[in-house]
Order: sequence, then structure tokens, then C-alpha cells
Amino acid sequence: KKAREAEATNANIVKALGNGDRPFVATNPAVFPCEIPDELLKAVDEACVKAVSTWRNAEEGGVLSMDVAEDRLALATEKAPSDDAGILALRNVFNQVEELYEEVTSTEKAEVLSLGGLHVIGTERHESRRIDNQLRGRGGRQGDKGSTRFFLSLEDKLFRIFGGDNIKNMMSMFALEEDVPIESGMLSSSLDSAQKKVETYYYDIRKSLFDYDQVLNIQRVKVYKDRRTALFSAEDELVRTMEGYAAGTVDDIVYANIDPSVPSSEWDLEAIVGKFVQYCYVLDPTTAENDADKALREEFDVDVSVEDVAKLVASAQSGSRDPVAAAEAAIDAMRDYFARKTVAAYRYKRKFVENVEEGLMEQAERFFVLTQTDNLWKRHLEAMRFIQQAVGLRGYAQRDPLTEYKLEGYELFQEMQAQVRRNVIYSVYQFKAKRIQPEQIAAAEAEAAEAEQPEKEKVANNK
Repeated sequence: KKAREAEATNANIVKALGNGDRPFVATNPAVFPCEIPDELLKAVDEACVKAVSTWRNAEEGGVLSMDVAEDRLALATEKAPSDDAGILALRNVFNQVEELYEEVTSTEKAEVLSLGGLHVIGTERHESRRIDNQLRGRGGRQGDKGSTRFFLSLEDKLFRIFGGDNIKNMMSMFALEEDVPIESGMLSSSLDSAQKKVETYYYDIRKSLFDYDQVLNIQRVKVYKDRRTALFSAEDELVRTMEGYAAGTVDDIVYANIDPSVPSSEWDLEAIVGKFVQYCYVLDPTTAENDADKALREEFDVDVSVEDVAKLVASAQSGSRDPVAAAEAAIDAMRDYFARKTVAAYRYKRKFVENVEEGLMEQAERFFVLTQTDNLWKRHLEAMRFIQQAVGLRGYAQRDPLTEYKLEGYELFQEMQAQVRRNVIYSVYQFKAKRIQPEQIAAAEAEAAEAEQPEKEKVANNK
């Protein structure tokens, strides 16, 4: 099959280079200076076949890609030294064709120069002076003769935007007919000034877009750095990242459920512990599957209880009489306690999965980081695009749209990173690995075979 595909690819390249149907003739023959004799066409075909055969033998697997063929064909039309037999064969016939064409084009060039060269007539002026200058450059290239002439109307877009009405009023005042041409240095200078204004306007737009893109580019660099870390980091570095995710998420849960201004006696500790158990089921001592699991949980000390948290809060507040300071001390103690427990829960989960299959947890962690980063980054780009459109209205409130875009973009990016962190560590906690037994594999294959059999019978009946 691979051999057939290689032959088909090489055959297409031979045809594209000139063999077989000669796709050169597919273009209108009138665009070529003259007709190529049959002898020379035959030499072109033979050179193409030789080049493809030579290049194909040099390629691995005998497959010559179109990109490689195009690059070498371009090299054959140049004069750079080469010892490639295919390039030399193509260069030989190319030089013959070029000499044949030059006999005709040199005569045509002399005829054009005798008539005064190329005269370019423009029916309007472009908004950009660069385009007009390119047109002027066509008439008089490389020192040849030529001229350029622009014919404009006062109803052209450029005139209508920049001062066309004033010139119309002047024509009415002097009672000039509509078909009377106007040639004036003042008119030309005003037109150049209008073009400068348009160019400045578009330059400001491009500069503004660049500034907005720079904000997103800084975020893009950070995201792709995190992706590379997830892909290529060592295992111990990946473990430290996961532990940081676990500890960071603790702060989110604590500050989202505890108000420091409220007395600790009014804190619902049972609800807080419930939030942590919901986030990491490993912290619940009732979720142990068997004795081996209980022993592993005791080894890492992952169990959490409301009584332990209540004792911790009371102990942290006992050394302070200031209610605010006591509340802050209690919150810090809770943060440390839950951070220690969630990191221990991660280490327990890693050990549990590694007992099932060595190296499986590392693969799962990389997968979770990549998928969450990619999905949330795409949503973030959509949100940033919406913000870029919305902040333009902030200018009416005398606020800089770019500054507003930077501030809101930074907040969104921080929230996206926090969401990646929370989703990844939650997925790690929820990940459950079980080794599939041989009899389960056999049962699954048998079930798949039974499901496939009716389909085969249905196809046979249709035939």
C-alpha cells in the first residue's frame, strides 16, 4: 500500500513538472512569448522525468514530496552551483527556453521603448501613498522610459472625506463646466495631505491593536510556559506543583466560607469541614475501602473531623484578647491544618494509584493539567475578545480603554489560573485506578464480538 501511494505521489509530481498532460498548456498559450518547438518540449519532459527519478531515489522510502520538488525546481532556474543531476538537467532545458523567449521579448521591449515606454493611467488615488508610488514605479522601472498620470473625480471617496465640497463650490463660483479638467499644485498638495491623514488614522488603529495584543501575549507566554512544564518537567517538580495546587485551593475555600469580621463562635465549622470533604473525599474517614486502605490513610494521616477543627480554633484564640486578632489567628491555624491535610491526601492518592500501576499517576497529572489549561485558555480568549470590544465605550467616561482592558484582563487571567489549579487538583483527588483482570478483558471482547455479529449479518443480507 505504501509503495502504491509513493508511486501515485511521484506520478503527480512528474505531471506537475511537465510530463504527461503538460499542465503548462493548461494556462492560456497567449501569455507566453512564443510557441515552444516539439523537440524542446520533449527535452523538457525527459528532464522532468530524470529529475523526479533522481530525487526520488535520494529520498527515504522513495517518496518525493511536492514541497521538496518545488524547492529544487526553483533552484534549477537559478545560477547557483550544483552537482545534482536532476537540477542540472532542468537548468539546461530552462536556459534553452529562456533564450527562445528572449528573442521575442527583446524585440517587444525595443518596440515599447520606441513608443515612449510604459504609460500608467490611474483612475483614482489610493488612500495610501505607498500604493500610488508603486504604480508610478511601474512606468520607468530600472531606468526605462515611462510616465504616470492620475485622473480623479471630485466624487471619489478621498475627496468626499477631505474637502471635495470646497473645490466643488470653487468650480461653481467660477462657472466651470463639469468636464473641465483642473490641474493645480494646491489641489495636489491637499490630496497628499488627505492621504497623510488617512495613513495616520490607520497607523493609530494598528498601534492600538498591537498594544491590546501585547497584553494577551504576556498571558500567552505564561500559559505556554505552564504547558511546557506539564509536558517536560521532572516527576519531583510535577509533585511540587500538585502540592502547591492543593495548598492554594485551601486558601480559596477558607476565605470563601469564613468572614473574619464575624466572631468565631458563629462560624459553621461543620459546613466548612463539609466543603473540604466535598472538595477532597479522601479527608472523610468513612470512605476507607478496606483494611489496607485504612492502614494507608493512617500512614499519611489524612482524616479530618469537626472536633479536631474546633479544638484547633479554640487553641489559636486562647492567646489573644483582641477579637479581630483572635479570628485572624484562628483562620491562619485552619489554613495550615487543612493545607497539611490536603497535601497529605494528595500523597496518599499518589501512593494508592502507584500501587495499582507504577507511573500511572504522573501520566494522569500531566493529562489533567494539559486538558484543563487548554479548555480554560480557549474560554479566556473568548472573554478577552468580548472585553476588548466592550472597553471601547469606557472612553466616553473619560477612562483609558487600554488601561481598563489591562486591569480586567489581569483579573480574568488570575481567575483562569485559579480555576485551572482547582480543577486539576480536584481531578487528581477524584481519580480512581483499578487494575482490569484478565477475565474482565475476555468478557469485554466477547461482548464486542457479539455486538459486531448482527452488523455483519445485516451487511450480508443487504448484499
